[in-house]
Amino acid sequence: MLRTIPYFLKGIAGEWFENLATPFNDWNAFKAAFLEQRICQLETNDYYSDAQILDQFIAGLKDKLIKKVCPHAPEDLNSAIQHAKRYEMAIEEANYTKLVNLAIGETSSAAEEKIDQLT
Repeated sequence: MLRTIPYFLKGIAGEWFENLATPFNDWNAFKAAFLEQRICQLETNDYYSDAQILDQFIAGLKDKLIKKVCPHAPEDLNSAIQHAKRYEMAIEEANYTKLVNLAIGETSSAAEEKIDQLT
């Protein structure tokens, strides 16, 4: 799942991820560091509301992920993160399924359908 993160971050969030000295080993470590980095940026501006923080988080996602998160209309940052995480996990599982299918000679259309079902 963590291998897909760079594909969903753009702008300042993408630059932050690219400049990391050490890669993350698990989702919780990434999530904590990402939130700390984003919240530190936002805390320097006392006038940001929770809605603006949520908007900033979503704006930092790549278009493909925005299209999956926004239909759920997350009400807060944690909810948006959970939706993004669920979609990333679905992609990771589908990619694994595609590799298995290729190895055994089946088509990958079932894996593509699974992404849509899981998100």
